[in-house]
Amino acid sequence: VVYIDAVLPAGKVRKLLDILVEQCDVYVFGGVIRNFLLGYPFHRDIDLVVYAKEKITLPIELLHGINISRNKFGGVKLSLPHITIDVWGLESTWGLLQTKGKATPYSLIRTVFFNFSAIVFDYKHQHFIYSDDFLRFYDSKTIELVYGRNPYPTACVVNTCYYAQEYNFSIGKKLSTWISRQALGDDVETQQVRRY
Repeated sequence: VVYIDAVLPAGKVRKLLDILVEQCDVYVFGGVIRNFLLGYPFHRDIDLVVYAKEKITLPIELLHGINISRNKFGGVKLSLPHITIDVWGLESTWGLLQTKGKATPYSLIRTVFFNFSAIVFDYKHQHFIYSDDFLRFYDSKTIELVYGRNPYPTACVVNTCYYAQEYNFSIGKKLSTWISRQALGDDVETQQVRRY
């Protein structure tokens, strides 16, 4: 919690998070968790997944000055000067929509693409939820495939190469096989430039 609070800018964003936690479950997801556990102090953005039993209400004044748009997976992107925060409703995450799975953090981590993403931090209850896929990654530093369906296969290939080079990770057999079966076309360089 201390790390996440340090990453988030004080003021409006912290207040928004506090209001979210009062109304719903909030799970920190993605690269910020991986980097924290591996001891890397940098992050590009923060991904939050929320689960609410009732409609969430946010004070409009806290949203002034924050650029709000849709992200590519249908969530909400909050763009601030020094950080981007992506927020999804748990039940509308892409993998759960594909598998028609029950909206739980446990089903969420079974539908991630990379094994290093098979972990969330339950912000409200202050504990990690993770799978054996994540533990195998943490022990071996080998990137592996968890759930192979993805609407952006080229981005997954580009990300695999980036993570392998940037963090000195190995690429697992299942993921290598998946990559070799992709018909990527000519947009690999475009994806790489766009993302990195």
